[in-house]
Amino acid sequence: MGTPVYEVRQSFRTWNEGNFRPGEIYIGTFGRGIWSSSSYLSINDDDPQSNSGTPIEEFDTNLLPYPNPSSASTSLSFDLANTSDVTIHVYSFNGRLVKSISKKNMSQGTQKINIDSADLSTGTYLIKMFAGEQQATSKFVKM
Repeated sequence: MGTPVYEVRQSFRTWNEGNFRPGEIYIGTFGRGIWSSSSYLSINDDDPQSNSGTPIEEFDTNLLPYPNPSSASTSLSFDLANTSDVTIHVYSFNGRLVKSISKKNMSQGTQKINIDSADLSTGTYLIKMFAGEQQATSKFVKM
């Protein structure tokens, strides 16, 4: 029987800012405590955050994968504060980038992007969305 996960967060401070575990993922459960990953996500050259020394401002995007859990396809809905290019990165829970989607010049307001998950293994995935200087993170489960 699985343990319900209520919160997933990632450490965003860098090594230079005094964080000796940058990118570590923390999982909050109900009744089983707080868990942390032993694998860390790294920032690669394609990641917008790697080009600046400061964290990207987080905003309330209402980032929502639906259906969640999913078996073949997930629709990702979100709100954009401004018209901008949008990049979606899907990471496996061990930190490997498994899918990347880019959309140019998406309009301000509520948007939807389809994520084809038929080629993904069963498991939990993290979704990072970058829109201009803003970002949001969510998770989804592939059944």
